[in-house]
Amino acid sequence: MERRRLILFSVVSTVCLIAAVVIILVYLNMSADTPEVHLPEATAGISSDVNNDGEGEENLNKPNFAELRPDTVQYILAIIDKPKSYSCSYVVESFWEDGSSYCDVAVYVKDNVFSVTVLNDSYLKRSIFTDEEFYIWYIDEKAYYEGKRGTALADEKIADAVQMSGSYESLMELDPNQILETDYIEVDGVYCVYVKAKMGQFGYVSEYYIYPDTGLLLKNEIYDGDKLIYRMTGGDVMLTAPDDEYFTLPGGKLVS
Repeated sequence: MERRRLILFSVVSTVCLIAAVVIILVYLNMSADTPEVHLPEATAGISSDVNNDGEGEENLNKPNFAELRPDTVQYILAIIDKPKSYSCSYVVESFWEDGSSYCDVAVYVKDNVFSVTVLNDSYLKRSIFTDEEFYIWYIDEKAYYEGKRGTALADEKIADAVQMSGSYESLMELDPNQILETDYIEVDGVYCVYVKAKMGQFGYVSEYYIYPDTGLLLKNEIYDGDKLIYRMTGGDVMLTAPDDEYFTLPGGKLVS
């Protein structure tokens, strides 16, 4: 029990420092090659009402949310067309017995290049990721840290944070037996895909709320038993290409 508590505290205490990388990994995995998913035997979740003249072909790739089940939800999420360019905002909160942490996160995406800004009481931090490279720096600094994106995925702390955040990648890689519940529900006037799943070796339960038209994450909550320990809540979403300023490094180099 003590070991579990120490591990949880370690992850929570660093979540804002690496929130930018976590969210980038979530969306990079949404736009990159789809992770292996467990497909049902039938093509549940797809409308196949097509006549001999080809009428109704536009429905072939439309999710049918009446068929949303634990054994079909990964497939349904995988076929949703994700936008190539957009911007959105999140509030990231972590909770533990003696306190909590909070930070604001802004995500800018243009043609698979991701720019993420993290703001809390201590700093303003920006990160840019391409398919192969990443760049991280604090605002008003002239120097930036850069490296290969694969090295970020290999970092133990980042891997722990991705698991704790209930990332899209983690959801798509689950065995369907770990998916406890699925539904199509209304949240604050917006209908979304709801997925409840058991995550990780400690049995945390993660709840996802996903926009069905874009596949973007509306909200993610993680529980240890009945205690909320993590929450990421989405704000405004704009489905237009962000300005180049969000993809410009200190010194003026544009990342593309």
